Amino acid sequence: MVLKWFYVVISLSVITTFCVLTLLCPTHVRTIILRSREISMNVVNTSFVAGRVRYALPAVADPTNRPLRIVYWSNRDIWEFGTVRHTRTCRGKYQCEFILDRSQYFRGDVILVDVHRLRFFGGLPRFRFPHQKWAFFMIESPRRMFTKLKPYEAAMFNFSITYKTTSDLPHPYGKCRRLLPGEPRPPVKNRAFNKTDVAAWFISNCADKDSGRIRYSQELQRYVSLHIYGRCGTYSCTKTEGNYCYEEMLQKRYKFYMSFENSFCDEYITEKLYGVISLDIVPVVLGGGNYSAFLPPHSFIDIRNFASAKELALYLKKLDENDDLYNEYFAWKQDYECGVYLEQFSCDLCAYAHEHRTQKQTIDTIFDFWTEDDCTSVQDFYRGHF
Repeated sequence: MVLKWFYVVISLSVITTFCVLTLLCPTHVRTIILRSREISMNVVNTSFVAGRVRYALPAVADPTNRPLRIVYWSNRDIWEFGTVRHTRTCRGKYQCEFILDRSQYFRGDVILVDVHRLRFFGGLPRFRFPHQKWAFFMIESPRRMFTKLKPYEAAMFNFSITYKTTSDLPHPYGKCRRLLPGEPRPPVKNRAFNKTDVAAWFISNCADKDSGRIRYSQELQRYVSLHIYGRCGTYSCTKTEGNYCYEEMLQKRYKFYMSFENSFCDEYITEKLYGVISLDIVPVVLGGGNYSAFLPPHSFIDIRNFASAKELALYLKKLDENDDLYNEYFAWKQDYECGVYLEQFSCDLCAYAHEHRTQKQTIDTIFDFWTEDDCTSVQDFYRGHF
């Protein structure tokens, strides 16, 4: 009888201790205690992270059919994820829970690290959970980095997500695809009809060091009418409802839009182009990307095909005066469609995470694929154009 009561007392002590722990411990510790059975033991990288401490969690089984949790490690919202926390089913079979709250990162199977902005919110997480995969997420060019990457060079990231096609998971700003037989085509029409002005450009970042685009636009204005909207120009579009400035004012009034990038790096083609190419306006591109590899034929005008801004201006004037020549730049719409790449990204990430959940991955050094050597200097880019 004494032995029986001894075991009762011991059991009650254990239960009481556990309850006290779950009530008094920090939230993330309580969650680890209560939910440790759900934690994956797909240990992909157990090294220290830039001298930071990491947690060591117990070896437990991972139910492979549960939704994967993807946490966005940043100080800003990401448009592809939508709400702060939601679950999405992708491609009919993959489920992922997307979480924008950084304090919940310990719950994540994949941590989507916004490398560009790390210095604005204290850097990487203090702790590295062995079951997690960390993604190097970067859609800015190497020339536009807010964060110095040297402290993060060691093998701490498991896969890459950038605009480059050489990434583990490429994430371009936009995409074009060939239309399938039977898919609806837009009507053939005169897209110059009722347009009153030649060219426009929306720009709010007037920094010119890595692109020289302000100087080039000023040279272009000497020879052709170019209206510059925003902080860098003298025009403004004050309507904020919907996409009025683009879909209403821009494409109904102007024939050309200046899609000028902020730096000249391989494959760096941003929403400055993809946001307008689907409209009834011809983009004039200035950038380091191979546009012909990503866009339909005869869908854009590249300044690199002209010896000077004056020569480009004369060509724009020629198209402005000839509707037939101008409309040739829209013939591609009968075979292709292009647009900004938004909703699809989260599902691509979800599918990639599921398909690689048991695969051990480590990026030995980020400088193997992320370097300014992929960029062209302003001096070399404009050589002979002024």
